[in-house]
Amino acid sequence: MNKTLPDVIADVLTYHGAVVDKTAEDCLDVVVPPEIAPLLDVPEYVRLSFSYGGTCEDTVSATFDSKFFGSLGKLFANAGKFASARFEPSLPNIEKTARLVDERFVFHNAIFRPDRVETSDISYLLVCLKYTAVSDEKHEGIVPVLINGTNLSTIPLEGAFDEVLKNLQELDSGADEEQNVENRIRGNLSLTLGSEALAKTFHAACAAGVQIVLERQQEFIKSLDRRLNRDVKRVFEYYDALKGEIDRKREQKGVEGSDGKTDSLMNKLNAIEAERKGKIQDLIAKYALNIRIEPLTAVAIETRVPLFWITIKRRLAARSFPVTYNTIVGGFDALPCESCFHPRGGYSVCDDKLHIVCGECFATCPSCGRQYCKACHKDTCPKCKRKS
Repeated sequence: MNKTLPDVIADVLTYHGAVVDKTAEDCLDVVVPPEIAPLLDVPEYVRLSFSYGGTCEDTVSATFDSKFFGSLGKLFANAGKFASARFEPSLPNIEKTARLVDERFVFHNAIFRPDRVETSDISYLLVCLKYTAVSDEKHEGIVPVLINGTNLSTIPLEGAFDEVLKNLQELDSGADEEQNVENRIRGNLSLTLGSEALAKTFHAACAAGVQIVLERQQEFIKSLDRRLNRDVKRVFEYYDALKGEIDRKREQKGVEGSDGKTDSLMNKLNAIEAERKGKIQDLIAKYALNIRIEPLTAVAIETRVPLFWITIKRRLAARSFPVTYNTIVGGFDALPCESCFHPRGGYSVCDDKLHIVCGECFATCPSCGRQYCKACHKDTCPKCKRKS
């Protein structure tokens, strides 16, 4: 069962000896043990509020971006940030599964042939990402993402997060207990995935996280667009009315430039237009959406999977690529998009480096009509240099 932020914080504080009572909407009354009150920088009796509207009086904010929420990490030192685990799978029938590869993977502009099948130990990285989406309102939450360390395929785990965690077996790091916990677990992750692969995997998780958050916030984004269009329309109507009044005065004064008063009216028109443009820019800034992604925890998961090697062919070039049957969630890992890592709109293969990219990242330039790979050219069309 998914828990709310107040429930989670209540569990954390209770675990550390606090007495917690939910006495009002979006608030907790807490008696904090004297040994941890200085760590949290709160008095021994405190009321925590989880509402941005401030429904409780004399409270300490405990929302995701609050100082109190950040201080909770002190209760765990470095524990819980990094971990290593093992998942013991039940392997599918390899021959039957191999026959599904041709049906499961399709490219719009390339072909592939199956090469070989093997059973191999690989690593996945389960990353919990905290996001904050800020505009005229603030939305925040946590997105769990499972990343295949072999091919960087990503899976949002919002519906199956608890089930995956339940089936993991924690690994003994085997390091000196006096060694720093965070460094020890970081070492295990690097050994499991390799330091370069680990950096790429975190990058893929954060890139996918941004796209997942954008999808999750679609209604919020539509609301922003509606309110922006509404307010821009009002600004145009207001300044058009002012300009109309000036135009009527100009007509009364006769031919433009016949006297100084007409020049003064023209200056007012120019000032009104400049002010209108400034108001519209202020509205665009007000309703702009800024998304921040921050990794909270990571679990390196070792497991055994069927590994299917395929050869992808595009024109005269070819590339070997691994696809996997994910024994953790029970199904094939989707092909990755090597640009956004959260594929949408089918798959294509680029000519230059045979990157696998989704329809969103193999788009046509609206300026020159050139179709290009955003994994090769992330921000600029290689033909006309138009920024995407």
